[in-house]
Formats: sequence, C-alpha cells, structure tokens
Amino acid sequence: MNPSFNFKDAETYLDSLLVFGIKLGLENMVSLNQLLGDPASSLKFIHVAGTNGKGSTCAMIATACKYSGLKTAFYSSPYLVNFLERWRINGTPIQEELYLEAIQEIMLIEDQLIEITGVKPTYFEVLTAAALIIFQKEKCELVVWETGMGGRLDATNIVNPLMSIITNIAMDHGSYLGETIEEVASEKAGIIKANTPFICGELDPKLKSIFAQKAQKSSQYYMDTDFLSHRQGTDIQYQGTHELNYKLRLLGDHQVSNSSIAIKALEVLEDQGILESAIIAAKGIQYAHWPGRIQELPNQIYVDGAHNPAAMEKLSHCFTGKKFTVLCGMMEDKDIKATLKKLAPICKNFIAIPINIPRAIQAETLADIAKETLNCPCSFQNNWETCINNIEGKVLITGSLYLSGEVLSKLAPDSALRCDILE
Repeated sequence: MNPSFNFKDAETYLDSLLVFGIKLGLENMVSLNQLLGDPASSLKFIHVAGTNGKGSTCAMIATACKYSGLKTAFYSSPYLVNFLERWRINGTPIQEELYLEAIQEIMLIEDQLIEITGVKPTYFEVLTAAALIIFQKEKCELVVWETGMGGRLDATNIVNPLMSIITNIAMDHGSYLGETIEEVASEKAGIIKANTPFICGELDPKLKSIFAQKAQKSSQYYMDTDFLSHRQGTDIQYQGTHELNYKLRLLGDHQVSNSSIAIKALEVLEDQGILESAIIAAKGIQYAHWPGRIQELPNQIYVDGAHNPAAMEKLSHCFTGKKFTVLCGMMEDKDIKATLKKLAPICKNFIAIPINIPRAIQAETLADIAKETLNCPCSFQNNWETCINNIEGKVLITGSLYLSGEVLSKLAPDSALRCDILE
C-alpha cells in the first residue's frame, strides 16, 4: 500500500465514480467481492431493508449485540458529520487508516474488474466493498448490514445473511424502485433468501402478502402476530418468544415498533447460537442512539431527517399538540407537497432554508410550495445558523438527513459519531 495515499486522494477517486450515478444490479458487486478474495463469505450478516426505520432498527440491533459482548460491525448510509460513520465497529466510526487501506485494495483490482464486467464500480459499490474488507480484517463477529436504496439489486444483496429484515414500505425513490407501493415492496423483498429467517415489520395486509409469498422458501417467517411491543407506563413491554420490559432512549412511537423488530432479531440470533441470551442482549437496546432522528438538542431545538410523507407523519405524531417554528430544507426529487402536508399539524411558522448539495431544492421555491400547502406564515432564509438565533420557543429542523448533518456538525458534532451511549 502507498503510505502517502491520504483521505483527499480517496475522496478524489470516489468523486471520479459519481459520473456513473446509481446503477442497480449485482454483477459488478459479485465480481468485486470475488476479486477481493470473497470477504463476504467469511462474515455473518443481518441484512436490513425498508423505506423508513431501518437505520434506527440497525442501531438497536448493533447496540444490543455489542452489549452482549459480540464484536459488532454496522454498515449504514448516509453519513451525517464524519464520512467514516458509514463503517462503525462496536458503535464507533472506524479509523481512517482502515478506510484508506481498503480503498487502495479496491483501486488495485479495478482494471481486472473492468476486464470482467466492462465497467468501473459505482461509488456505492466501492463503499460496500470497503465495508467487506474492513469488517473481515477487523474480525468482526457480526455485521449489521443496511441496504442502500433498494433491495433486490442493491449492492449489499450479494451476502448470504443469518436473517433478512424489512422494517416497512413507503413511496420513495420511485424512479428507481417502482411507481406503485407494491412495486417498491417487491424490490425490497429481493433481500429475502431461501432457507433463511425473515422478519417483517410491515403492517399493511396487501404488502405483507407480497412478503409472505416471497418468504415461502425462507426457513422461518416472522410478522406482527409473532412479536409485539407496546408502552406500559414509562417502560415498554415486548411479547414474542420471550416476554420482557425495557426502556428506549429513542423518541417516537414508531421506535417502539422498530424495537420489537430488533428484539425479534435477537431471539433469532439466540436460536442460531450466535447470542447466549436474547433477554440479556435486549437490555442493551436502552442505550441505542441514532443521530439526526428526532434528536433533542439544547434550547428546545429538535433535529430530524424526515424526507418523505411516511417519515414526516411519524415525526408529527411524536409531537401531537405541540407547535414549532420549522426550518426545512429538502431534496428536489422528493414528494414535497405530500411531505409538507404531514408537517402541517405541528408547524406554526415555516422557514425554508438551502442545503449545500446539487439535488436540494432552492429555499425560495420550497417556501412557495409551502405557501400553497401550509396554513401558517411561510418564508425563506439563506442561512439556518443566522435564522435560529432569532427564534423564540421550540424549533424543529427537518426535511433531509443532509440538513440534519449540517446542523449536527455545528451544534452537536460528537453526538453524530456514535450509535450508542454505552461508553
């Protein structure tokens, strides 16, 4: 390896791959894994897909498994503050040296890959291959493996996992995954494997039937009738193979549902002999932290990355009866009107703000859409930092995880690095 190769060099290489955009398909990733010595076959994966909630569910599983003593890796996207957040081991981003070594390994076999497939790897394929290299090198005992955008053709779908999990389905990324919610569900269902347990968090009967059909070849299929969590005072009660009470640090009733999926995963790991006790591991869920998701900061400021109608509805439900000045930035390709309608019940004043990436909608344009959608004062500002200093009362910053990352990088950078508060 080249000792002078640095983070900027790696960034330049990855940026050169962005011109190839998003390419759904597994041929490149399969060949890439083989050229790297098949690290995927030496690791144990929990593969998690879903439109919303998959990151929180992964964070709970990863924290619980770390709490139980397993060296646990967690691959996720996007990052909020530090690029190395994408690869966590025992809740902490990896060291830069590991990342740089992995990128160089991939660059060394790129020409061979092009000979086989005819094309360069995509940005996400390289990040996914880097995860395989890093987690194998670090001898991780378990990998919580979050999909990128889809399922069936997602680069993460080359692994043979211990189990597959789908949290829920909503419309998002329609141009890639389908124009109907049933088509999106079918794409996500592509992570379900034969002879492998499958946990389904979706409650819609028509979507559950799609998963049930796909899961006929799986060895075990668990859905909402097999596991359930509900609030009981200040605690949460879980009923599944085991019954237990626990607490959650994460805010929102939807996290109760996500936690039930996480505990069911722990029960499957116990059945497989990976965990000695699901009950002991589940105690670790109370320490799970997932930054930028209904995260409370000082001075009555809340940050959440809700970027589609389903996520925004859950956010609004969490704050029923409360009103906020909302600072909002969104991506231009999202269902903006439908998302803002879900925001309406908790919004007393709407301020559109820009996000510094090409896909973001202009703040002035977002404010115009909000005026047509919300029954409250709507305006735009050029800078959220200047704006926030002039607001009294509760503030909610939402609309995009990219915006959450911008805010946390200034107001609470350390909180974005960990997915637990165990240490």
